[in-house]
Amino acid sequence: MTHASHKRSAFATQILAYLRKRPTAADTARGVCDWWVGGKAPMDLPAVEAALEELAAEHLVRVDVLPEGTRVWSAGPALPDDSSPSSSNDG
Repeated sequence: MTHASHKRSAFATQILAYLRKRPTAADTARGVCDWWVGGKAPMDLPAVEAALEELAAEHLVRVDVLPEGTRVWSAGPALPDDSSPSSSNDG
């Protein structure tokens, strides 16, 4: 647990929880704000973007840039896979 010792923002925690339940989800920062974390106001967008950048630095989320410049966020390679059919820990 040492690599997770720093305190995550509330939005970062919500983003990780969303992606653990929906590992194939992908959206823009606005979509993440509106749908993944239930942002209530446009002022939440900068905080959500900061949370996404924080998680990207840890490879927990990734960003793909579409040809027209749109940034699409999704689960990164370091996100633990909690989607196994069994909830028991066999190892």
